[in-house]
Amino acid sequence: MMEDTTFASVYTRLKTHATRRGVLSGLVGATLAALAIPATADAGPGRKGGGGKGVGPDKPKTRGFTAEATGSVDQPAEENCQFSGQCTTTFVGTGTADHLGEVTFTSSLTADWSKFSGSPATGFCAPITAGEATFVAASNSKNPKGSLNFTISGTVCEDGPSATNPPLLLTGKYEIVGGTKNFAAATGTGTVGGSVTHDAASFTATGTIVC
Repeated sequence: MMEDTTFASVYTRLKTHATRRGVLSGLVGATLAALAIPATADAGPGRKGGGGKGVGPDKPKTRGFTAEATGSVDQPAEENCQFSGQCTTTFVGTGTADHLGEVTFTSSLTADWSKFSGSPATGFCAPITAGEATFVAASNSKNPKGSLNFTISGTVCEDGPSATNPPLLLTGKYEIVGGTKNFAAATGTGTVGGSVTHDAASFTATGTIVC
C-alpha cells in the first residue's frame, strides 16, 4: 500500500507532529520551571531565615518583686565574736515570694564589729561585709519553678541600749545573682529589712526582678 503524499495529507501529519512537540516542550518547560523554584517550606513566617520575624527566646522583662520570710537562727555567731571583728549568723525559715509562691529561705550574714558605730546607750551598728540569701520555691509539681539567689549589703544595728540585749535590725540592699531553672539568668535590685532575736528571725525584700 503506497503512502499518501498529497499536500493535504503531508500538511496534516506535520501539524500533528508540531502539536505533539509543543505539548512535550510545554511539559518539559513546566518541569524545569518547577525545579528552578527555590524551596520555601521552611521559610514561612515565624521561622528563622524566612519572611517572618523568627522565633527566639523571650526578652527579659522587669517586674516588681516582694518577698517575706520568718524563721529562726540556724547557726548563731560565735560567742564574743564581736571582739575579734567578724560575726557570722545563718538563718532558716519559710515564707512567700513573688513569682515563686511559697518558699523556703536560708541566709547567712557576716557583720564586722571592728567597724562599729553608736554607743551603749543607743545601741551599736556594724556593716555587713558578706551577706547572701536563697529562696527556693516549695513546689510539689513535676516541674518546680526553681530558686533565687541574693547578695545582701547594709548594716545591722542593736534596737536599743546594749545592756538590754536588744534585737538586731537589718537594713540594706539586695542584688539578685541568678538562681536555678526559671531564674537561672535572673537579675534585679531592691531593699531588704529584717530582725534577729535569740530564737527568731524575719526578712523582707522589695524591689525588682528581671527574668
